[in-house]
Amino acid sequence: MQAGYGGFLGNRSILVLNRQSLRMLLVALLAALFVAATTGLVGRHVFHQASSLKYDLTVAGALIALLALLDRRPARIAIWVLVLAAPFAPYVITIHGQAVSALLAATVFAVVVVLAEGPVDDGRHRRSSLATAAPWILLLLAIPAVLSANPQTKIVYLLTPVVLGWVVFRVCRLYPDGKDVVVWALLGSASLQSALSLVQRSTGHATNLYGQGTASYSSSYFFNYGKVARTTGAFFDPISLGNVLAAALPFALLMAIRRDQQFGRRVAAMGLCLLLGAGLAVSFSRESWIAAAAGCVLVALTSPRGQRRRGVALVSVLLVGAGALAVSLDGAAISSRFTSIIHPDTVKASSGDTNSERISIWSEAVGTFEKNPLVGVGLGDFTTYQSSLSPATPLSGDTQNVYLQYLAEAGLLGGVSLGLLLIGVAADVVAAGSKDPVRPALVGSVVAIAICWITDVTVNYTAVEASVAIVLGLVVAAGSRPASRAPVSLTGES
Repeated sequence: MQAGYGGFLGNRSILVLNRQSLRMLLVALLAALFVAATTGLVGRHVFHQASSLKYDLTVAGALIALLALLDRRPARIAIWVLVLAAPFAPYVITIHGQAVSALLAATVFAVVVVLAEGPVDDGRHRRSSLATAAPWILLLLAIPAVLSANPQTKIVYLLTPVVLGWVVFRVCRLYPDGKDVVVWALLGSASLQSALSLVQRSTGHATNLYGQGTASYSSSYFFNYGKVARTTGAFFDPISLGNVLAAALPFALLMAIRRDQQFGRRVAAMGLCLLLGAGLAVSFSRESWIAAAAGCVLVALTSPRGQRRRGVALVSVLLVGAGALAVSLDGAAISSRFTSIIHPDTVKASSGDTNSERISIWSEAVGTFEKNPLVGVGLGDFTTYQSSLSPATPLSGDTQNVYLQYLAEAGLLGGVSLGLLLIGVAADVVAAGSKDPVRPALVGSVVAIAICWITDVTVNYTAVEASVAIVLGLVVAAGSRPASRAPVSLTGES
């Protein structure tokens, strides 16, 4: 017995030694790769044409992989990489003739890291309602996706939030403070986009990662509001920027009023509230303004009593501060845009006069659904369908309403899938319980997203879809709380 026991310990020691040796070998290889990347050697062999951006990517990629291997919580780095990459989803690089998007590379990295870190805690948890509904949502939407003009693209579009939501859920379960890790990553990404939009506003240059880094706005820029260019960050349009910032702002507000957060982090979160508010202002997205305000109010109202008082006070200060900052940036234009919310037919300024057009498009969407009630006309095919009916009519682009878009393009299957999504989200938020410290922000964020969907379909863009998927992953994590005990207030390093 003793000999056997000693043999077992010996084998186990060898196994641990082998793992440590493998880890050290990988560290050495990645360190060598990092050095080679800094010399430009890696970029010359990977890419057909060299550029400063590609050089930066190879150096950053090697460094991030090295840091993840050395960090005791590598999934923390992986989720930051994934969330920061989400707004840059449209940007692709070509490796030996194969186009690879920034989001795809970040997703592969995150999946590998969170799987390699080990299993999540094995305690019994309530099953998330949204996770239970997800297979049915995919099944319902698979039919109109297959019937669409680009079925492969639509299938990838449907699977993207599932994969990203799973990564977020796993990080939330890997660490006691996993939700906070994801929330701060989300705030970091949104703050970067807000800051980028403010730089664009001050310089008059849009971001162009494919060229020399900038491209000038012009008087013919489609999203001009009068003489003011509505900046976008890394997104395709200013509405996408506004929608994502509106979904993120409730989390910044929550982190500013939570007493279990370190004082320095609460102060930083207050600063992020103003930064996100300024980014919202220069987006000139009216629905995003309304959504952000509603989301922040709900954060305050759904918080515990003491936190609720702080939330109400900070929301009041935030509204005044953001308004004053917005007026200092573009006073007359901001005032005009705000007036158009209350009196939509009295203000005309370039992309601002879309109210009558939007109502007309909504009517067309309802008509399309009535003619194709079961499976719709195919995901992404509303414009093509309308064009086939009236070739002389200018293309409208989309229905400018997510709910009508799914009815028109996926029929009753789309309507049921949206219903399952909303019910699953609501059930998980309720199931999270009042003791879940992130729950108030989830309430505010999902309501903000639901409001944004009334007048826009920016979630059709992968960059926005990926950002929304981060929030949905947090919802799933909140809904799958421990079944045997109430959630514990989460604190700690993030």
